Amino acid sequence: SVASAEPVCLVVPEGIPDECTILFEFALQCARENPGWKFIFRSHPVMPFRAILGQVKGWRERPANVERSERAIEEDFRRSRWTLYRGSGAVVQAVLAGLKPFYFAKTGELNFNPIHQAGSWQETVTSPGEFRAGAVKDLRDGLVSRTQSEAQALAHCQRIFQPLNVEALASVIANPASAGSPVLGH
Repeated sequence: SVASAEPVCLVVPEGIPDECTILFEFALQCARENPGWKFIFRSHPVMPFRAILGQVKGWRERPANVERSERAIEEDFRRSRWTLYRGSGAVVQAVLAGLKPFYFAKTGELNFNPIHQAGSWQETVTSPGEFRAGAVKDLRDGLVSRTQSEAQALAHCQRIFQPLNVEALASVIANPASAGSPVLGH
């Protein structure tokens, strides 16, 4: 289930200044090259916009299709079709909300994609052109063709993002000798 059928990309950086700068600058390039699409920039909760935007080249001259979001992340998920990320754990929630994930990899760096095992639905891009090609293919293929590869990514993200088993946790706290607890995944 896609959050939005519209060509909207949610940009979710990690809470590390250099990572915010890298991802925001890449997303600004993508926005300039795709003026008919919307790009929603979010800041990480530990890295407010005011702490980072002064270091982002091109921010002051950003195109009209770039929005700085102060909304709840769930609302941004509903408004978006894709997510652009690097190491941000928010991508897990984005996939669970139905967004197609695009991991931006810089040439020659180690991969630190938090969902690299999510299968073929998530894509790695190294340039705005690669992002555009993947997003155009997703728009062209429509929502129906998403189902099989999206299901694989959803299953992977659900395994990563399991809710806390409060009863099991309480049991371990009450009886620490029960180390083989389901809370700890053993």
